Order: sequence, then structure tokens, then C-alpha cells
Amino acid sequence: MRKPFAPRNFSVKKFTIFLFIAMLIGCDLAGTAYAAQDTYDYNVAQNSYNYHIFRNGSKIGEYNFIVDQDGTTKSVKASMNVRVMLGPVPLYQAKHRRTETWSNDALVSIKGYSTYNHDSYYMSLKRDGYSYVWNVNGEDTVIDEDVMTVTPWQPKNWKTGILLTEKGKTKSITRKYVGETTWGEKPDQIAAHHYKILGDNERDLWYDANGTLVGLKYKKDGANITFEYQKPFFLFNEP
Repeated sequence: MRKPFAPRNFSVKKFTIFLFIAMLIGCDLAGTAYAAQDTYDYNVAQNSYNYHIFRNGSKIGEYNFIVDQDGTTKSVKASMNVRVMLGPVPLYQAKHRRTETWSNDALVSIKGYSTYNHDSYYMSLKRDGYSYVWNVNGEDTVIDEDVMTVTPWQPKNWKTGILLTEKGKTKSITRKYVGETTWGEKPDQIAAHHYKILGDNERDLWYDANGTLVGLKYKKDGANITFEYQKPFFLFNEP
């Protein structure tokens, strides 16, 4: 029987192992490329905000925002991609997209969707007088409190209300100011204002002097989840 091709002085066994490792690397890179292609183009605009997501210190995804402002009105496009891998095998995958409209620092509308492994969630938010109607997979919930999502800026005059999650859940929360501190590791450490979210969805948030969210931490299933703001990097200065 004719032996498979292998370089000289390279045994068939070693060559087979080499091919197997190459296939594993190829699968992993293919998964990374898929996640990268399915995002908005955030890195070309100065109104973009990019966050790396870490689980116990290992990067598992990104959360990105594009914010366009016209007077007191903001239009926000948000995108999240998370993938936890064991070699070439994805153990957990999540994707989230939403578009928001804000007016005078208050949410006006949301339209978006999420996929968590094989579960899908389609969601929308609209104002109805002094209330909100939050629709997830065709089911309406009327909310009579202020509502909030994860945003890259510091909310003004917002202490209590409902946090809307990427899975469409509603969490009753209170925001508390902890004090001035620092965020990051030396030599990139910066001064920051520390806030704490209490209630159904506890988390810690840090904002810089400009009110930009620079860090977020919480626990999920016993693991430490961290969002770290990635400062924009521009190769060329505009004339």
C-alpha cells in the first residue's frame, strides 16, 4: 500500500500528528474570524467604544458601541460577541445586537435580538405615556419605572429603576456612588469614579473624568467577569 506523503526524515506518525494540530489551529482561527466578521465597524469612528470581556482573566469576547448624538438625542448601536472555547469546541456562545434611541438622557426605544447557545430572544422597547412597553419574544411587560441598559457613558440623575438585560430580563436595581479611586494596572492606571449597582443584578462600575465607562465587574456562576475599555488608537491624524 502506498504511504501518505510526508517530508523526508519525517515519519508518517509525526506527520499525522502535525496535520491534526494544524486542523485544530485552523478550526480555532475560523471561529475567531467568524466572530470578527459579524460586528459593526467600530474602530474607524471617534464615537465608538470597545470593551474586552474577560472571564477569570481570560478574554472571551467584546462589547462595542457606536454613539451618534444630535443635540439631546442619542442613537446607539450596541454589539456583543462572547465565545468560550475548549480547543476547537465552543462550550458557550452568545451574540447580541440592539439599536437604542435616547432623549435627554432617558431611553425612548430599543430594538434588538440575542442568541445564547441555541436560545434566541427578540426584544423591543417603546414609550406608552409615562410607562414603557418591553416586548420579548412576543410577550409584553409594562414598566412604570425608569429603565437602563449597559451604556458607555455615565447616566445622569439615575439612582433606581429597571435594568434591561441582553436576554430580555428586567432587573430591579439601585445605583450607589462609592467614591474616587483608580482603575487599571500601572503604568496605565487612571483616576476613576466608582459606582455600585445593588439589587437583582449587582455589579461594580468605574467611570473616568469624562464620564466614560472604563471598567465593569460582576460575578457569574462563580466566575469573575470584567469589561475593560480599550482606548481608541488612530494611526493618522486628520488634517
